[in-house]
Amino acid sequence: MKKTFDINRRSLKKKKPAKFTITVFLVIFIFIALIFLIRIGIFSELFTEYSPSFSYQAFRQINKGMPKMDVHRKLGEPLYTTGTNVSCDWYSRQKVAMAEIFGWVGVSVCYSVRDAVTETGFNSF
Repeated sequence: MKKTFDINRRSLKKKKPAKFTITVFLVIFIFIALIFLIRIGIFSELFTEYSPSFSYQAFRQINKGMPKMDVHRKLGEPLYTTGTNVSCDWYSRQKVAMAEIFGWVGVSVCYSVRDAVTETGFNSF
């Protein structure tokens, strides 16, 4: 007598991952990738407004002790100034409110009481 086996054909096939699982995985991966890109400042430039005459090349030529008038000749007028006795000229600012989330690039030149450069700043916020 022949032995017969009742084998469910579905159990022999490899089960494929559900579309839902793949979708969830992709969403999580994209979210983590975006967080990483935000943390390294990849979007900072998009959300930064610069002074019309600002250039990185001219900014690199600014040295400590340089008079304020020479800085303004090279970089143009700043977008705004902070401080009273020791002041800082800002050549960039947030373009939109979303910059607080994605970051922006802060470019500044700070002066002593005698209007000589004490420090320059180029930071991502």
